[in-house]
Amino acid sequence: MKTSKMNNDIIQAKINSSQCDFDLSTSGLLELKNSKIIDRIIAEMLMASPPKEAMTNDDVVCMYQAKLSSTIILAKIDVTEHDFDVSPEGLIKLTTAKIPKSIVKKMMDAPTGRSENDKTSENTRGKISSEKILKFEDVTKVQVWRGYDQYIAKDGSIFKKGDKITLNLPANPNGNFQYVYRDMSEGEVSYLDASFANKTFEIFNVFVTRKNRFLGSQNTNFVEIILKRDVMFAENPRIDIENAIASGEVKSNTISENEALENIKTAKDKFDLGLISEEEYEIIREEMKQYIK
Repeated sequence: MKTSKMNNDIIQAKINSSQCDFDLSTSGLLELKNSKIIDRIIAEMLMASPPKEAMTNDDVVCMYQAKLSSTIILAKIDVTEHDFDVSPEGLIKLTTAKIPKSIVKKMMDAPTGRSENDKTSENTRGKISSEKILKFEDVTKVQVWRGYDQYIAKDGSIFKKGDKITLNLPANPNGNFQYVYRDMSEGEVSYLDASFANKTFEIFNVFVTRKNRFLGSQNTNFVEIILKRDVMFAENPRIDIENAIASGEVKSNTISENEALENIKTAKDKFDLGLISEEEYEIIREEMKQYIK
């Protein structure tokens, strides 16, 4: 698919909707890197088809020396059993090989098997992902590189796949958007310019990632809203949604308490008239309850 220049978001969607059996051994990952597969797709492959072999210190050194990104090495540690040597001698060898501290710390947290944080994340993910609804307070608990049907933001705004979203004016003084961008090659991004202000896009996906290009941190989960691309774009535009709301680049769409009560009343009337099912009514009622204090 990559050789055919297929869009990365289509490749990701295909991975999410398929049963996968990828070769994600150290040699398999190096082959993907040499084929210029981007980190986001490799990370999705790791989640869809976790490697079966246990990782060792030699695997980490080999991947790092082959210039695989720290993001991918950490992602592989997250989903793979390990048999790391974190004895003083093992740590000395890792330091000599110039392995980054973030990777060494991850190895020390769980020298054998997955870390307790990973297991907790996995247990939490099972409860949250099954509903395909992600709430702001759960973002740090779920596994990264996963898509959702709906996101409930910190301020209560709801963003669903298929809904429309309109961009406001850019927050950056240089005239470009600060939190609306497109992925380019080698992990670089291109920020949309002011000509896209007041334009409306369809939400293609809700995505949890970790490599926060804005804060310079790779250790904090955050949510990207993926927009449906058109003929102007080779890659789907993306929004760092919480920062975009805070900066005003995207308008909050939170619902007032009165609006929530009115929506529940309307849904109840429709249920009483037989226009919607009891299940549909309960879904609306539960969704609106969060806006009622």
